[in-house]
Amino acid sequence: MKKTLLLAIFALCCTSISAQRLKEGDLNFLKGEKELNIIVDYSHIIFKFGNGIDEEKYVERQAIKEGEQWREKWMTLKDSIKSGSKNTFLFKEFNLALFERGCTLRGGNFAQANYTMNIVIKEICIGEVPFDDPYIVLDIFFTKTNSTDKIAVFKTNTTNIMAFANMEWRVETLHKQAGKKFGYFIANKIKF
Repeated sequence: MKKTLLLAIFALCCTSISAQRLKEGDLNFLKGEKELNIIVDYSHIIFKFGNGIDEEKYVERQAIKEGEQWREKWMTLKDSIKSGSKNTFLFKEFNLALFERGCTLRGGNFAQANYTMNIVIKEICIGEVPFDDPYIVLDIFFTKTNSTDKIAVFKTNTTNIMAFANMEWRVETLHKQAGKKFGYFIANKIKF
């Protein structure tokens, strides 16, 4: 009984909710493609924390509450996120999801691919550990490689219910879940 209860609690703490919405276009152009170039843009990212508190206010509060080393730790994590170091989590889960659905398409740094998926990370809400659920908001659009003309446009967000995790783990998991959910979504749209 205790084991079942613990498993149920763990499952609730690690649940993810995701939504993808096609705003324009379709994905038929990906049928038969083997490679997809992926570009991730963090230039317009907004970071939020518990109850949607903006970054500056939250960081100042945490520095007072936990000391200046907290601010330094946050700045290191923020720089890591904006440098794209978490993209490997997104790419890996995206490709695994495609593979699991039987697709031969693979995404990554494929500059020679015919098409590019542009992922604009709009917002990451880390939540307040351990109380709030983190989420990530992405705008995704497809172009022919080396073109700015959009072929398809998506709006997507992913929420992870994981109350017992540190900030870095939450950010990595958000990237994993976004990659996985969008990989499944694409695979279901372009069945081979």
